[in-house]
Amino acid sequence: MAGAMKRLPSISPLRRLVAALTTAGAVALSTLAVPGLGLAGAQPPVALPPEDPAAAAPSAPLAEPEMSLRSVSPWVESEGVFSATFEFSGFGPGTTLAYEIRQSVSGNETTRRETLAALRNGGAPGAILQRRRSVELSSITANNISTLQVPIRSTSGRRNDALYIPDAGTYPIDITVTDPAGPQLTARLYLNRLPAATATQGPPLRLAIAASFSQSMGTLEDGQLDEFELNSLRSVYRRYSELVDDADTLPIAVSLAPQSVGALERMDEAALSTLVDQLDGQRVFQTTWADLDLEAWATTGSFPSFQRSIDDGVETLDVRDLTPIDSAAWPIDDSIGPRSLAWLERLGVQTVLLSPDQVQEFTPDPGESGFTRRVEVAGDRVTLNGILADPELDRLASTDTDQPVLAAHQMLTLLAAQRQVDRSPRGSLLWVDDQTRSEVIEALLTMLNESLDNPTVMPAVVAISPEALVEIDRLVDADDDPVRVQISQRTVLNNVRSIDAKYETARELIDDYAALVGHTDPEAIRLATIVHRSLDRRIDVETQTGLLNDAIEAIDDDLSSVTLSKPRSLNVTERRTTIPLRIVNGLDRPITVTLRLKSSRLRFLDGEVQTLQLNPDLNRIDLNVEAQASGQFAMQAEVLVPGSDRVLASTRQTIRSTAFSGVGLILSGGALVFLVVWWLRTPRRRNDAPGEHREAPPTETEPTETEPAAAEPSAAEPAAPDTRGVVPPGS
Repeated sequence: MAGAMKRLPSISPLRRLVAALTTAGAVALSTLAVPGLGLAGAQPPVALPPEDPAAAAPSAPLAEPEMSLRSVSPWVESEGVFSATFEFSGFGPGTTLAYEIRQSVSGNETTRRETLAALRNGGAPGAILQRRRSVELSSITANNISTLQVPIRSTSGRRNDALYIPDAGTYPIDITVTDPAGPQLTARLYLNRLPAATATQGPPLRLAIAASFSQSMGTLEDGQLDEFELNSLRSVYRRYSELVDDADTLPIAVSLAPQSVGALERMDEAALSTLVDQLDGQRVFQTTWADLDLEAWATTGSFPSFQRSIDDGVETLDVRDLTPIDSAAWPIDDSIGPRSLAWLERLGVQTVLLSPDQVQEFTPDPGESGFTRRVEVAGDRVTLNGILADPELDRLASTDTDQPVLAAHQMLTLLAAQRQVDRSPRGSLLWVDDQTRSEVIEALLTMLNESLDNPTVMPAVVAISPEALVEIDRLVDADDDPVRVQISQRTVLNNVRSIDAKYETARELIDDYAALVGHTDPEAIRLATIVHRSLDRRIDVETQTGLLNDAIEAIDDDLSSVTLSKPRSLNVTERRTTIPLRIVNGLDRPITVTLRLKSSRLRFLDGEVQTLQLNPDLNRIDLNVEAQASGQFAMQAEVLVPGSDRVLASTRQTIRSTAFSGVGLILSGGALVFLVVWWLRTPRRRNDAPGEHREAPPTETEPTETEPAAAEPSAAEPAAPDTRGVVPPGS
């Protein structure tokens, strides 16, 4: 890796043997103490016993010298101490460590980035700021660990034990380890000196860390994982857990694939629970349930289908307590383009995270890289904030190395150097993915956490969540106008129009099916998974179509298995009675349905809309009704999916009622009295007419007694007067 500990050209075997013969045993650095160079816990040299001639020659070849950086100060106060801890092996007596400090990196942001890149690749540093100092590694420790400490001061004076570094900056420190055979190893560290507490300084550089690891979608139709895929997914989720654990209190945003979350829950709920517990409080990006090709859908698909997949994804994460969900920032997604940016804006997305290779070349101010400012991303009649992931951070975090602490130190040095350019708010995005070295990120997070131990010191870099990067200054060009970048347009996009139409049909069906059998029903979950994953861009269009057709056919078959009584005629002889209705549930498990009833002359005592639980096979439902009038009329019955207008079955029954209601009797009696009075008065008026012969009034007769209202029975009466109930004619 560029900038790693470097081994100098090999020493000849003869010189190595001479050095070995002078070694009574391998010794390691414990503590160094010289003016300006100290090792914690200094101890006096250990006296060695007289050599035994018989043991003068080593029993085994001397191990190759090794030096590994264990920890290093990310930055130092103006009156602080730079500290670097090493692990040494393979060095003998007479080994020395020398260091010299070079002039600070300077210039605009672009210059500083280029200079640091050259220094990491072995380029010549600037002029010497502090002359070379060295010390012999003459004391022994059990664990071969020693710490180099360099006190610094910002003012001149008589403190000879501290190095005079008057200005804030990034100072390269070149370290060389030499044994009696000659120079062996070199390393280049950086002393990042903070501004004095009394100095005017800008805010810390804001670093957003976001992670997205590849997550298996499963090769089986219903999303189930085979053993290899399951173990792979477990490994990915362990990596997420370790990342969040390393972050501790620092914010980390993660991108989880909802379909993988669901698959893991079905097959290893304990593994998912571990991740949920670990992610407590960390932000999770909003995303679609399946991995959609956003630009293809924005070009030939429909926004409602996209919105449905978003809603499904958010619900999958939310019900499993994978919150809070970040809807203000969209993670790096290589499927977005100009048209899909407009869709993201409709979702409420404010900031889009981008990889540099997703955008067309742009021209910022010559002194700016474009990776510490927000840019304007132009879409189809919309503009969103854009944050470009820093490619240098990505390279340092992804390069294979046996010195992860050194790589993390170089990353923080890059950030600290950019912060020193001016006092304006700057920020960077570190995108963690499959290529990122976990041990480098662990070292980086450890340094950031340790930098917070002293709350009185303003650090050079602070961690924030990605959506907060919208607060950094925008990138401008040489004319001080905002830099607007264009997302590269792909030349080939899949046509998803046919998939979209089938998906809408399938989604309505699966929603109704789940309402019928229950959202936790295994078959409903299986079919819903097939429908959801049919949109995944990793599946070819022909297979997507087949998945949707299979799901639609399966759901249609199950929905058509609900039937109602055939149309028939029923005689009702009592005002209040029950009418039987037969519903057949052809599924092998209970279902929930809505029964909707309608009739102009029947009142349904339990309501015109009822929710029913139907067991498999035949279900007899007794409808409690009250006849409002006599005569012949219709009763309509429909079985629907709960919460939907989808009718599963319907029937129309003909009702013949011979029963009068109480209101009907009163109205009939009133009409009869009116007719009698009218009849009696008509002859009297006729006899009083002039010239007519007047006859004597008829004999008053007892008024005809009206038939009393029938008692309220529990059934209707058919043709035979002594039979109760509702009976189909001819039965």
